[in-house]
Amino acid sequence: MMAHSDPEPNVSVAHVYAKGAAVVEHRAFALASAMSGLLAAYLMNRERLRVHDESGLIDSQLTGWFWLGFISTLLVAISGILMLLKRQRAP
Repeated sequence: MMAHSDPEPNVSVAHVYAKGAAVVEHRAFALASAMSGLLAAYLMNRERLRVHDESGLIDSQLTGWFWLGFISTLLVAISGILMLLKRQRAP
């Protein structure tokens, strides 16, 4: 008589649930990063367009700090999108 062997005998329900929760947590973090990066980039771009409008009372110019912040928000958005698109590897 042959004994039935499970493919993964040491896997418990809690382990499977924790792994699923980690995947959901990873997806939620990626989505939050993408959305917040896109929102910040949109708002900063809107502010950039407002600065170039000549109808304001005070003339202002954008500094290197603005561009550093703008590029970093774009990188946060891109990294969040890439995390969403990346396939999960099998264990």
